[in-house]
Amino acid sequence: MRGGMARPDLACSICDADLVFAGDERAGDLIHCTFCGAPFVLRERPRASDDESEFLLEEDG
Repeated sequence: MRGGMARPDLACSICDADLVFAGDERAGDLIHCTFCGAPFVLRERPRASDDESEFLLEEDG
């Protein structure tokens, strides 16, 4: 995949910018907002067995 993938459902809680992902991120990865640099940890949201994985962000620090 070229470039980054924007996830409008995941936005920076500091500056409200949409976060951009490469597409190969996993739960537990450290993500930085490309606009303000705020650090976040990517967490996997609990899900039903037939649903796709969903992610949420947790502020790091």
